[in-house]
Amino acid sequence: MSLFLFKTPKQESGKNGSSCLISLLPILSLLALAGCSTSALTTSPPSAAPPESSTTNISFDQPAKSKIDVLDKVSIDAAQAKEIGLEIGEVKHGFIIKTVEAPGSVGPDAELSRLVSTPSAGRATEVKARLGDAVKVGQVMAIIKSDPIGQVQSDLLQNTLQAKADIKQQEVQLKLSRVTYEREKTLYEEQVSAKADLQSAETQLEKDVANLSALKAKLDATIRVAQERLTLLGAPPDSARKVIAQGRIDPWVMIKAPASGLVIERNINPGELNDGTKPLFNISDLSEVWLFGGVFEKDIEDVKKGQDAVVTVDSLPTHKFPAKIIWVGDSINATTRTLPVRANVLNPGQLLKPGMFARMKIYVGRVPALLVPSSAIVQKGDRSLVFVEAGERHFEERVVQTGIDDQQNSEILSGLKPGERVVIRGGTALLGRTMQSSGG
Repeated sequence: MSLFLFKTPKQESGKNGSSCLISLLPILSLLALAGCSTSALTTSPPSAAPPESSTTNISFDQPAKSKIDVLDKVSIDAAQAKEIGLEIGEVKHGFIIKTVEAPGSVGPDAELSRLVSTPSAGRATEVKARLGDAVKVGQVMAIIKSDPIGQVQSDLLQNTLQAKADIKQQEVQLKLSRVTYEREKTLYEEQVSAKADLQSAETQLEKDVANLSALKAKLDATIRVAQERLTLLGAPPDSARKVIAQGRIDPWVMIKAPASGLVIERNINPGELNDGTKPLFNISDLSEVWLFGGVFEKDIEDVKKGQDAVVTVDSLPTHKFPAKIIWVGDSINATTRTLPVRANVLNPGQLLKPGMFARMKIYVGRVPALLVPSSAIVQKGDRSLVFVEAGERHFEERVVQTGIDDQQNSEILSGLKPGERVVIRGGTALLGRTMQSSGG
C-alpha cells in the first residue's frame, strides 16, 4: 500500500508543519500494521491434512455408521434396580460363531437300515410285525405259503422215494452177486467149475457195486439240486433234508428279521400275494438318523463336509440334536434352488422320526464382530432394542440392528459403539416401564 503526502506552503516550515506530521504518525502506524496482517493471511500455506486414524489397523469390521435412534429414556432408583436384578455390561469387539440355516427332513440312516424281502412267491398267511414295532434279529415277521417251494419239495420227495427204492433193489442184487461170486470162487478153488464162471461172477459183482454207488450218488445229487432250487426260492438251507426226514412237504416260509431295529415300512398284509420282487419290510436302527437338507445359494461357499451342526424340530422345541455334515451335493436343485446336503444326527431316545420336518444350523466358522450378550437384546414388535446407560441408573431405549446370534452373544451391526455400557439383565423390566409411561 502506498501513501502520498502533499505539502502546503504553510506546512513547509515552522511549528505548524511539524505538528501536522506528528498527527499523521498514528494513522500511518495503523495502516502499516493492517498491511502486514493482510500479507500474512494471503501468503500462509494451507494447513496439512489430519493423520490417518489408527483404527484402520483394527482387524474387526466396524459397524456401519447410522443415526442413533433413541426411542425413550427411563430412570430408576437403587431399590428398583435391585428388584429387577439390574446388571450392566460393556459393548466389546470379539469373535462369534457364524452359522448357516438349512431346512430339511429326517430320514433313516441307510447304513443302519435293512430291507427285508424274500424271493418266495406266495400268499402271506400271517404278518406278525406291525409298523413301528421294535424287532430283534431272528424274530419271525411274517409267514408265506409258497406253492413253488411246495412243488419242488413234492418232486424231491417223489424222486427220493424212487431213488431209495432203486438203491434197495440194487443192494439186494449186490448181495446176490456177492454170494454167487463167493460160490464160484469156492468151486473154482476145488476145481469143480471153470475159471470163466468165476470171472463172470466177479464182473457181475463189480457191476452191481458200481450201480449201487451210482444210485447213491444220484440220490445225493437229487437232494443237492433240490436244495439249490429251494434256496433260490427263499427256503432255509437245510429244508431239503428236513423234508426228506419228515416225509412231507413244508411250503411255509418264515420271514425273519436280519437285524434288530424299528419297523419303519411294511408292504405286506395277511392274504396278499408276494411276487418276490418287492421288499416286505424296512428295519432301521434309529439311534442315528440322516437329515436331508438344502443350503441356499448365498451360503453355499461356507458349507463344507465335516462341519458340526445342530438340528431342531417344531414338535420338540427344547431339544437340540448334535449333527455332522457327511455329504455335500455337487448340483443345485432346480426346483428349490438349494444345494442338497446330508448330515448324520445322533438320536438319543429315538425322538426323531423319519419324515419329520427339521431345521439345521451349520457352524461354518468364527468371525470378528461387535458384540453384546444375547440377554441385552429385548424385542418390541419387530424392532430389537437395547437399554444404554446414560448416567447412574439413567438409560436410553435404543434401536439396534443385530446380525449373528450364537445364544450367548449377539452381533451388533448398527446402533451401538464399542465401550458403551448396556443393560444385560433387567432390560425387559425397563421396557415395561417405558411402555407404561408412554401408554403403549
